[in-house]
Amino acid sequence: METRFGLHVLKLLERLPPHILPFDDKLKGEIVVRLDHRRQEEATLNYVETLKKKAQIQIWAPLN
Repeated sequence: METRFGLHVLKLLERLPPHILPFDDKLKGEIVVRLDHRRQEEATLNYVETLKKKAQIQIWAPLN
């Protein structure tokens, strides 16, 4: 395989059959963390948009 960093040689050492991961506490915990992170990002973006709407923003051109 060639990338912008040069030529890379890959070798497949093992092929495993596809399988479904069990929905255990670890997987459930990872999903909860991801969903919570997404919820926090959305809340932050909404908060920033609210602040932008309330703000009085002035852009000053530099003096040359």
